[in-house]
Amino acid sequence: MAHNFKESIGEAQKDYDLGGTRFKFKEGDTKVRILDSSKEPIATHFIQEGGKTKPVVCVGAKNGCQYHGSGAPTDKNGNVKKPSVKYVMYLLDRDDNSIKRADVAYSIVKSLSSLQEKPDWAFEDLPMPYDIVITYDSKAAPNDMYKVTPSPKASVLSAETLAELKDLKKNHSLDDIVAKAKGAASAALEETPSLSEDEDEDEIKPEDIPF
Repeated sequence: MAHNFKESIGEAQKDYDLGGTRFKFKEGDTKVRILDSSKEPIATHFIQEGGKTKPVVCVGAKNGCQYHGSGAPTDKNGNVKKPSVKYVMYLLDRDDNSIKRADVAYSIVKSLSSLQEKPDWAFEDLPMPYDIVITYDSKAAPNDMYKVTPSPKASVLSAETLAELKDLKKNHSLDDIVAKAKGAASAALEETPSLSEDEDEDEIKPEDIPF
């Protein structure tokens, strides 16, 4: 089945108002092959609670996420903090040629979308037909932390890798992983206590909110 990153990004932009693990990118260069990707992203808000930062899965503004609009978290300057958006992917890590699951930054997916539109690098299906080098700079601005460089030539994946990927997709679907995370967040949202006519909004305490 064709995987169009641009189309997927477009849906993410609508749902999460974007401008922009098991495997972590190391500082500098990492060579990988993108094998599979969730069609929908997963977004995380970072909420201050009890003096600590707590990650909360976003269910999307259209689904009633309370951390959008007037409830959006802000930084110390009062600026709204948009959720961190990532896609869940299976990657072939060329350091040891093993398949790993990774939460891949939105900026990387935008780069993959750009490659799909270039004649020399175009591809429709996953796995990708060539490797990419992802250069990570933790000191760079958020939108510039990751740079993607495609390999100069395509290469065929081994039968063993394809068989392992097939098994992973069957038993641990990335779309199911994302759906379960969002489902759990939606269930928690539904359990949030609402105000009765006799309650004063000022009486609600942070510990009463299940996020």
